[in-house]
Amino acid sequence: MIKSLDQIAREFYITNITGTATGMSLSQLQKTYWTQEVGSGSASTWTPLQQQWLRKIINDNGGTPNSKFTSDLLKQALASLSVGSSNFTDANWRLLFESL
Repeated sequence: MIKSLDQIAREFYITNITGTATGMSLSQLQKTYWTQEVGSGSASTWTPLQQQWLRKIINDNGGTPNSKFTSDLLKQALASLSVGSSNFTDANWRLLFESL
């Protein structure tokens, strides 16, 4: 049976969050993980935290983020991991979770 993107994301975040993550919604898991990885700083909403995390992946792998758009940052993060990207955002998220 093929897992949905939400299932893959949930498993990724639960596996990588420090501490207990049982009973949290996917959005809570995401925000907890991103805050753990990049700190909250001035970004307390979902999109800026997500973008900061993608920029961190790019920087950590020797790249330079050069877009303000999440979909572009996602492709750049994949490229920094030497993973090819798709024209479909959901497929790119799946590739990212499977590559980290």
